[in-house]
Amino acid sequence: MSFEQFLQEQHIRIASWGESQGIVDQVLANLGHTRHVACQQTSVLVAPHLLAGSEYLLTLPTQVAKQVQQGQKLTRLPPPITVPDYHLQLYWHPLKASNQANRWFVEQVKGLFL
Repeated sequence: MSFEQFLQEQHIRIASWGESQGIVDQVLANLGHTRHVACQQTSVLVAPHLLAGSEYLLTLPTQVAKQVQQGQKLTRLPPPITVPDYHLQLYWHPLKASNQANRWFVEQVKGLFL
């Protein structure tokens, strides 16, 4: 997909914590461009479910994209821009540090992103 095609398509934006831009938007802004955002989601895990039956584009971390593509009729392409690495952080109260459910969840997230 060319850069021009990428900009012309309708996108799902992932912007956590109430941000007005996601990482893709920040990269595009640095290049002097914007994209058409048709829908915004706060979760990288929820956003892929909006793809089925749509013509939207969604830019995801590679590991998530590989898992989303399994069992679905989706095409995965490299983006025409360089998206920098970013860090995903999980937070919980220290009283829950030994909680088995929290430990399980952390391992699941690590499996998705590492």
